[in-house]
Amino acid sequence: MNREAQRVLDQILKNPNPVFFMDLCRDFAKKAGFLSQRLAKVLDRVIDAEALGATQNMIGDAFHALVDVNSITSVVNSLTDTFPSNVVQVMLPSRSGPRYV
Repeated sequence: MNREAQRVLDQILKNPNPVFFMDLCRDFAKKAGFLSQRLAKVLDRVIDAEALGATQNMIGDAFHALVDVNSITSVVNSLTDTFPSNVVQVMLPSRSGPRYV
């Protein structure tokens, strides 16, 4: 697994693009055996709803996604049948840290 982690890190350093980073992280989670089938389906749904990228958090059965502001509603709506509304949180980047929308 260390070899795979080094390969992913090398690729990220060659192309430090956020969307590419998310794709590599998802691929790594899958190869490492962290990604459950349930969460893989959720990530597919989020990508289909126009998220730029989505991957599993390394701790727990949770994920994070990069979403263009114009696609937030579509992505959140894609999750309503799987997660209660109080579980889906939208955070915008800011210089003072994340904030709720």
